[in-house]
Amino acid sequence: MNRVIAFVILFGLSISFCLPKAQAFNIYRVGDEIAGQEYNDILKRWLDKKFSIWVGVSDNNTEYILFKGETGLGDATVMAQNGKPIRDKLKNAVKKAIEWSDVARKNKADTSKSLGCFGSNPYDSCAENGSAVEENQMGLLFFAANGGKQTNLIISLIDRDNQFIKTNIYIDVKNITKMLNVVDSIENGFKKARKTANDQKLFK
Repeated sequence: MNRVIAFVILFGLSISFCLPKAQAFNIYRVGDEIAGQEYNDILKRWLDKKFSIWVGVSDNNTEYILFKGETGLGDATVMAQNGKPIRDKLKNAVKKAIEWSDVARKNKADTSKSLGCFGSNPYDSCAENGSAVEENQMGLLFFAANGGKQTNLIISLIDRDNQFIKTNIYIDVKNITKMLNVVDSIENGFKKARKTANDQKLFK
């Protein structure tokens, strides 16, 4: 198990992203990947997909949170600048999804309600509908059906560089709870990323 964990950490360090003004940075994955499913219209069936949260510090010490979701064309990546407001917003959205799952089940209620938007322009129709509509957006939508028996957090992502790389991943209650644990670990992830950023400055 320790070998697997070490591999994940090293793998995270090996990934870099180019940013405006030719900046680049290495990223760490926060916690475990979140298991979900996406419906494939062509195959007419559900496919397993993974969602994950990463953190990174650029060479000018700007901190970013990255959201990554599997698609048939590679990962859709959405990037947002780190800060307490975005972390609180994300945590509150995930907690609300857990709370609403309980409400839907107890009251045998169906609904579809937005839990917000992250990334570029998070105040347009993405926030209103809980669904990404342009590049570098992640929408969160709570969904309950079948008299509250089925509840999901639907995570929609459109890649920051390619509008055709997108996905809608359905997360069940078990994995919504797992996602909350990952969100709670974001700050610890940044501690590792900051240490790496400082170490790299020694070799210029």
